[in-house]
Amino acid sequence: MGHFKEICKECGIVIKQCRCPGEKTVIESTCDSCAETVTLIPDTKQQLREVLAREVYLRSQVKQLTQRIEQLEKSNEK
Repeated sequence: MGHFKEICKECGIVIKQCRCPGEKTVIESTCDSCAETVTLIPDTKQQLREVLAREVYLRSQVKQLTQRIEQLEKSNEK
């Protein structure tokens, strides 16, 4: 990769860099803290449909996991 310095394009902190002295190539990225604050809003109807479908799927997964946890808790009580 060569001599580099990866900085966050949002807040400007250095994410990582090589330890070599001298000139470095600057790579813009997004740090974990800034990535958590970025909200992705669907900008097309298709993206909105996909997000809503993902939400329905995840809700069903949570429901199944909750039921499984309840079953395991009941079996542990016996």
